[in-house]
Amino acid sequence: MKHHSWWMPACTGRLRIKIFRRSAAPIALLVLCSALLAPPALAQSGTVEGRVTATSTGQPIPGAQVTVEGTAIGTETDQNGQFVLLNVPAGSQQLRVAAIGFKLGSLQLNVRGDAMTTRAISLSRSVLRLDEVVVTGTAGEARKRQVGNTISQINFSQIADPPASMDQVLQGRAAGVQVMQANAAAGGGAQIRLRGAVSVSQSNQPLIYVDGIRVRSEGYRRNRPLGDFTGRSANVEASPLNDINPDDIERVEVIKGSAASTLYGTEAAAGVIQIFTKKGRIGAPSWNFQIDQGFANVRPFGTDDNKFLNLKPENSSGDCSEIPPNPNCSWLRNGHRQKYSGSVGGGVGGFSYFVSGSYQDYEGVLPNDAEEKISTRGNFTFDVFDNVRIDWNTAYSNTRIKNTAQGNNAHGLTLNVYRAERNYFQSNDPALLQQLLNQEITTDIYRLVTGLTVNFTPWPWFTSRYTIGYDLAQQENRNLRPFGFVRLPTGRLQDEQITYQTLTSDYVGSINFRLSGDLRSTFSFGGQSITTRQVRTTARGNEFAGPGIPEVGDAASFLAEEDRLRLVTAGFFFQNVFDFKNKLFLTG
Repeated sequence: MKHHSWWMPACTGRLRIKIFRRSAAPIALLVLCSALLAPPALAQSGTVEGRVTATSTGQPIPGAQVTVEGTAIGTETDQNGQFVLLNVPAGSQQLRVAAIGFKLGSLQLNVRGDAMTTRAISLSRSVLRLDEVVVTGTAGEARKRQVGNTISQINFSQIADPPASMDQVLQGRAAGVQVMQANAAAGGGAQIRLRGAVSVSQSNQPLIYVDGIRVRSEGYRRNRPLGDFTGRSANVEASPLNDINPDDIERVEVIKGSAASTLYGTEAAAGVIQIFTKKGRIGAPSWNFQIDQGFANVRPFGTDDNKFLNLKPENSSGDCSEIPPNPNCSWLRNGHRQKYSGSVGGGVGGFSYFVSGSYQDYEGVLPNDAEEKISTRGNFTFDVFDNVRIDWNTAYSNTRIKNTAQGNNAHGLTLNVYRAERNYFQSNDPALLQQLLNQEITTDIYRLVTGLTVNFTPWPWFTSRYTIGYDLAQQENRNLRPFGFVRLPTGRLQDEQITYQTLTSDYVGSINFRLSGDLRSTFSFGGQSITTRQVRTTARGNEFAGPGIPEVGDAASFLAEEDRLRLVTAGFFFQNVFDFKNKLFLTG
């Protein structure tokens, strides 16, 4: 079926090792325009380098944004607060420096052709943070004082111990953000609410953007049998947010409530979370390696006389998943968690890069629970001309989740162990209950997110940005009770294939001009189109002839079903911001 809508305006321990080394059709139109409007190739240009520090302490400020006003030339400071700007047009130029937690800095300098210009810049701390630069919920880069909506920022450079997942990134770090963990099993994700629920019938999950690209925000489909009792599985909902490696994040911006609807459409009534990943900086390569080791455990729970659900209960030893199981055992375990990651960033000439990779292997607290993930990222920036910059960001992740049958499940472990003699076996014999682990509940997720952003500044008073992005996720749910299973002797298999696609096309242009001496105006316009597509194919087979590695077609009876959904949401906007003496702002 097709739908079209239109709108108008657990406990962890960690060991970290870090190593840093430093030494001193719209896109085609934009490229064509840039070729016509760019300055001649023989025009003189120079290099600007410097260091950004805090006025009060003299300490370097990493991650500060340094740009040349009226051009697309810009970079970020490294760990030592240093920056290098190449191909800066000769003559008088205005340098702008912005960093989270500091007042906006501005510096007038005279750039000499074919020469190096060196400047030291110091920024004062901003108690009210009104000069912080934000992008989410605005037509372009804007200071917080200019925006009428409340926008929260999370700066990763200020987090001493990086979180293990994106769920943990948002937990307790932004006002009004609620992170509700639905399941502690391996691969389980959290539901995120900004200022609570906003709709009874529609999604209450905020929209997620990564570097300006809309990505899937709703959780992946649960691995549950077709036409069977809905609780008969692991009931784990993986979160697309956790496909992102927290080590790759530079900052997060959050805008809450319906204030985001003007620029992002009616779908943004629950708010918007925009994630910005790291970028390379001009200079020698900077390397970073990290090793994380830890464990997950569960505190004792259950009744006093139920020794199976307590972690290392009194007078017990061993693991109930062992064969044969110890009669005095615990079904819970300490799950080992390990992660290895590395990245490198740098740049030369008009090209900068950031490349990263990570591998993680997490065990859950239940016997069959495990999660294994490999993720990579490549961010590349090309300064094509002084007034044209292209950013290309790509990320890939491969996740495999294994779960234990749990929940309100007659075929599951936790229900039967918890009920003891009153379970579906009328027995609490560990040797009998151990057979419930002979199930295969696995979820494989392959995900690719890639996008291209072109920033074009033909004149100092006119800026434009075009973004096109693609998010592709493929999920396979396999749910098998093999031949000879204790609760279903003839066996059952379900295999589910789901494809999620999101295509983003977004354009924003802004014109800045002065109306009078103290009154300025910024007129912005743009449009956006979001196309989502979902295809789901499910097949289930019952009653196998004998043991082995079955396929659905091997069953005596089987059935299948297919769902298709395509949704296109598009719109445009016009906005004007009046600025009086940089103190009073009116947005229409």
